[in-house]
Amino acid sequence: MRATKTLSLYFIKNLIKSSIFILALLSSFLLISCTNSKEDQAYLLVRDLYCSSTKTEIKIPENKYLISSDKNFQKNLKNINTNYLIKNYNLMVVSGIKPSSGYSLELEKVIKKNLNNYFYFKNIKPKKNFKVLPAQNTPFCLLNIDRPDKAIIVIN
Repeated sequence: MRATKTLSLYFIKNLIKSSIFILALLSSFLLISCTNSKEDQAYLLVRDLYCSSTKTEIKIPENKYLISSDKNFQKNLKNINTNYLIKNYNLMVVSGIKPSSGYSLELEKVIKKNLNNYFYFKNIKPKKNFKVLPAQNTPFCLLNIDRPDKAIIVIN
């Protein structure tokens, strides 16, 4: 009887140890998989990013972006600042002409779906009681990304 009791206690003790081991293994697997999410992987597609605004007119099509293979890309880049030519930017996103200074454009997130890369940009308005100049400006972002021809731009 005593041997059976000792054996059952040993069995229960080993079961608890194995349950803790399995639980620790599962939790570490979940932590590893969460830290390497698809959105984090998609951000690796952006090699360089620069966002600013300019008083210079940017000639941009209705879709609000240009890729380096477009004929107006280099011309617009030169008009903004010739130093940007050496940075190898291949995507220009513009939110349009704004009535005053203080507006900006910000890359919010990047999502990779199938063969396309979705770049979500957010228009930032000047804060209340923020001093702005009454001159028109154009917020823009320049990016160096993988496969700019597969980029889908969304501006909110």
